[in-house]
Amino acid sequence: MRFALVFFMAFTLTTSFAQDFNGEYTSDYTTFKDDHNPENNFHEASTFYVSVEFNENNYGFVTVQDPRIPDKVLIYEVSELVDVIEAGGNRVFSYRASAIHLQDPLDTQIVFYYNSENRFKLLVLDDQGSQGFHNLVWM
Repeated sequence: MRFALVFFMAFTLTTSFAQDFNGEYTSDYTTFKDDHNPENNFHEASTFYVSVEFNENNYGFVTVQDPRIPDKVLIYEVSELVDVIEAGGNRVFSYRASAIHLQDPLDTQIVFYYNSENRFKLLVLDDQGSQGFHNLVWM
């Protein structure tokens, strides 16, 4: 019974916290890493708009408005919570997703990261590389 209560509390807290991601954010800095062509890697101080919408089952969408392609919103369909890691004051929430803005949707990992200083980041990873959106601030 005690195990069931602890499991229920942990599940409820994790689900509740994941729902707290819902909202509109700005990011003032991005990094991009191309795993196949390092010459494409970059760091850029620019405003990005990020929107997060999850339901109680950790299904939802993350969208990013990239200033370099203003007519195309990057859309990631999130299908499930994969892992939650807490260590050293840092919290990492990893989700399975799909980059549905691409002609051929690509399996993607969405990672939300709170560091020990309560700085909030979004990381989008796939088998081609990764892009981080740093210093997310609720709008």
